[in-house]
Amino acid sequence: MLSEWRWEFLRRRPVYQADFSKPDEQFLDESKGRFFERVYSLREPVDFLLGCLDIRRQEKERQSLQKRTTNRANIGALFPISFDGTVRFIDGDLSSGYSPPAEFDDRLRSNLKPHHLVLRIDLLKPIDAQLDELRPVIERGQRSWNSGRLIKVKAHKRLWPTYLRALDARIIGASYDEISQILPGHVRRDRQSARDVLKAALRLRDHWPF
Repeated sequence: MLSEWRWEFLRRRPVYQADFSKPDEQFLDESKGRFFERVYSLREPVDFLLGCLDIRRQEKERQSLQKRTTNRANIGALFPISFDGTVRFIDGDLSSGYSPPAEFDDRLRSNLKPHHLVLRIDLLKPIDAQLDELRPVIERGQRSWNSGRLIKVKAHKRLWPTYLRALDARIIGASYDEISQILPGHVRRDRQSARDVLKAALRLRDHWPF
């Protein structure tokens, strides 16, 4: 799932780790939960020490407890009611761009940014004609925010595991020469390739584009 990759990169972001580690009282103008909604598009703060495998393991434990006990209140004390084994992003709840009106509540509306564009599709009218009309509108909007250019990002997903390994290696102080040794076989194992991989990894970590 794309949201799981997104979480694995986000939880390695130093500023996210710092924000999560702050006590609640340091969030003066809004609650910690609201801050994480606004800044990170998360439904609720998630511990950066938990990877996706850890979260899925917790979900299995919750399901196991649910089968073994009739006291559902005890389960609620151990696991959040909304916990479903995934990290939930607010913009992900909109499926990266669409939602029926009932789901477009104030909480989602409040997270719209100036560079977001809200579009309306009439499901009782031909779709192709509507999409043909909307594409130029979207492209004009993106050009206006990006110096007249369209944004094209290639998702090199087969390298994402390597990107995460490179980030982790850098955190513990690995050199470029050492990072080059963990690169896959189809990538040249030299210092420049290690720099390029780390640069791409940092870009995904700090500016998730999908």
